[in-house]
Amino acid sequence: MDPRHARSHLAAGTFARLLRRGRVIDDRHDDALVPRDLPENTWLRERLDLPADDALEAHAAWSYALAPGSWLLTPSHVTIGLDHALLIDPSELQLNPDESQALADVAAQSLSEHGFRLFSASPHAWFLHGERELKLQAHCWRMAAGRNVDAYLPSGPDARLWRRMLSEVQMLWHQHPVNLAREQRGAPPVNMLWLEGRASRAPARSSMVLWSRNEAIRRLIQASGGQAPDTQNTLPTPDEFAALTALALQQDARDLVVELAAWSLARRRDDSHQWLIEWERFDACLRDLALPERLPAAFSSIRVILTGERRRLELQRERDTRWKLWRRLDPLAWTF
Repeated sequence: MDPRHARSHLAAGTFARLLRRGRVIDDRHDDALVPRDLPENTWLRERLDLPADDALEAHAAWSYALAPGSWLLTPSHVTIGLDHALLIDPSELQLNPDESQALADVAAQSLSEHGFRLFSASPHAWFLHGERELKLQAHCWRMAAGRNVDAYLPSGPDARLWRRMLSEVQMLWHQHPVNLAREQRGAPPVNMLWLEGRASRAPARSSMVLWSRNEAIRRLIQASGGQAPDTQNTLPTPDEFAALTALALQQDARDLVVELAAWSLARRRDDSHQWLIEWERFDACLRDLALPERLPAAFSSIRVILTGERRRLELQRERDTRWKLWRRLDPLAWTF
């Protein structure tokens, strides 16, 4: 695909037409040397009234009846270079439940010596809790994936303690049978335990209805009293969207949120070609959904939240808004 052709095509597509009817209601840019979190996480955290220092996905802990203050850990792999450690996307590990549990058992024994308990909720989500409250500032792995991890490692008063605990676990994993078997078949070994962040308190009650492929975010919404049906699709089908709007009306939901993140993996891999392909799929999805024409009358407006690594742009489109043909928004430029 010629990027110039794709860019021109998308600028005249369904999504671009939707944007031209909208008005900008919020535009934020994080100028910090190392941003605290991804803009989409910040937006959802604000909607759910969660503490700024909490990790969004760590709130899945409530669905496992875990105590407040639980930290989310993600088994990962870092590639060690001469002057850097590069984090690969944890989803690429394809860690199966048996491998995950075997590694978790070893890590749990080591961490217990420091007064912490480890709970393996799924192959890619573990939780840490102890009588002592760790004083750390952490970053989600999605910010560090594909990069030198130095700037994204936990900091704060207990950073040295965490590094010591992590080093002990890494030494136990170095010659672990699971990792030896993985290396033998050409799979990356698990040599990093990424500290994602914590959930300090339960989320406020919410009537939100959410569509997302992210299991942790679905569990968070369910823990808050909202509805988040299971799905494995990166984009909703028309039938899924119709069922979702019906559920929102039935629940008298304040917000109906649809996460359209089909291109997030391509963005993390810095794969512009795949990113444009996913944009094509996204635009076709919007065309099939025929928004806002097929929305029930109870939905008076649509908000579009565009996020990059630092910027969050929020637009609102009223149902009866007329075309603003003088607008020439380039959706690709706004989302990079």
